[in-house]
Amino acid sequence: MPFNSTITKLLNEAAQVNDAAFDKNLAALKALIADPSAEDQLRFIIFSSGGLGHQSTAANIIYRMVALGLKGMFEVIYFDNDIAKIAILFPQFDPNDPSEPVVMGDASFIFVSESRFRGAVQPIYKIGITGGADGVEDNIAEYFYVQYLLILQPYQWKLASSLIQTASKIPKLNTSLDSSDALSPLSFAKRGYYIADPVMDATNINFFKASEYADKYPIYNQITTSLLAKKTNMMPVYGIDSLSFQSINTATVLFNLAAAVAMAQDKTDKVGGQVKGTVMVIISTLSAEIYNDFTTLVDGTNENLENNPLKGWIVKNKLPARIKTYNYNDAALPDAITALEGKPNNIVVVKMGSLPLYAFNYLYFIADIPPVFEGAATNSLILNFGKDYLALTSQLNDSFTLYPTLPLNAMNAGENAEAMKEVSKIIGSTLLDWKRDLEDGSYDVPSEILAFAILIAFEAPDTSAQIYFRSLRAFFHNQREDKMLMGVFYLLQYLKNK
Repeated sequence: MPFNSTITKLLNEAAQVNDAAFDKNLAALKALIADPSAEDQLRFIIFSSGGLGHQSTAANIIYRMVALGLKGMFEVIYFDNDIAKIAILFPQFDPNDPSEPVVMGDASFIFVSESRFRGAVQPIYKIGITGGADGVEDNIAEYFYVQYLLILQPYQWKLASSLIQTASKIPKLNTSLDSSDALSPLSFAKRGYYIADPVMDATNINFFKASEYADKYPIYNQITTSLLAKKTNMMPVYGIDSLSFQSINTATVLFNLAAAVAMAQDKTDKVGGQVKGTVMVIISTLSAEIYNDFTTLVDGTNENLENNPLKGWIVKNKLPARIKTYNYNDAALPDAITALEGKPNNIVVVKMGSLPLYAFNYLYFIADIPPVFEGAATNSLILNFGKDYLALTSQLNDSFTLYPTLPLNAMNAGENAEAMKEVSKIIGSTLLDWKRDLEDGSYDVPSEILAFAILIAFEAPDTSAQIYFRSLRAFFHNQREDKMLMGVFYLLQYLKNK
């Protein structure tokens, strides 16, 4: 048999063995979580973090368990100061009556605050699962009365490793998933979570209308309806309030993005006229001062524009007439979006603020202008979609691989991954950067470079960038590469050998 044929045969046989092992492990997990005794053996914990990273990762694990057939009544322990975040993540959760069970599929969940949990004698459970925790040098398993705690850190989280922690006080019994034989040589930190494609079905719409965000639903519905009808484009923006550039403010970042969309509109002939009037949905909660600074930048009246050729560039490109900003509940906003459908060179910026998790995910899933975000949890979400995106570099993720190269153990970054990483840094361009580029004349200004990145989303499917982003979906939107399943499978094997 020729050597190449032998290799192909071996690879095919290895794939069949791996598939069989996965199916066997998945069947064992489904049997475990459908067993009535699991109620008294499994406890979920949601740790606190500055954003929503740990909380949303833990929520995704719970949703995945429900989708896999979890049955029974389970405890979810959360930290007291996160009650508002829990309401964002779980639409049935009532912060005014947190003890009311939340029903999802065949499972019910009792949410218990950490202070109430620790204030009473608790039974010791076999397994605890959490979606992220800092301070893992402490014995968290013992603190939450579980014999074994599976800590699945968010995608690319480098402050602490994912690990299995035992209730024993002997540190050497903690098993790091990053160094486990079963997962070497691929770092577990590089693994993402499988996330089902978001939907905005009748159930979620009813949740939205009954939530504290109910007054945002009408404009949310108008924005998504216009987008899906291909009458407008839409770019969601989240996380710009978390940026930590030393010489830049948030208003400038917002200006860079809006100006980039305007330049993409001017270059729409390169992609068959697909870039139209655009709604920018700002999901971050920004201060009135930031929006005022943004407006004065767009209008060219900001005092920091004096002696900067950017002021003339703004007038030349007619930004004051093209970019308008509204609060989500402004009476004039619905008409402005309707009018946008006939104005392919205009942009409506919507100060939306926070949204429920399912509404947030759906907005990012259907966006046709590359969505903008900062955060490990959102990065993991976007990798499931296979679309062009713009990842913001912040103090927390400046060492992350925001644009992965496949395979995960590749020694060097791929061409498309490296190019997108460099382009994403342009979002943080300062007014001094604009001044330098405009005075030099040999450089494209920041918005020109970002505009070409936006146009990638409208390129033909056979272009290298489109193929790159689709390859990310093929890998990360695959249950066999799901970080949660891999971690749970490893825990079950760990327990089997105890």
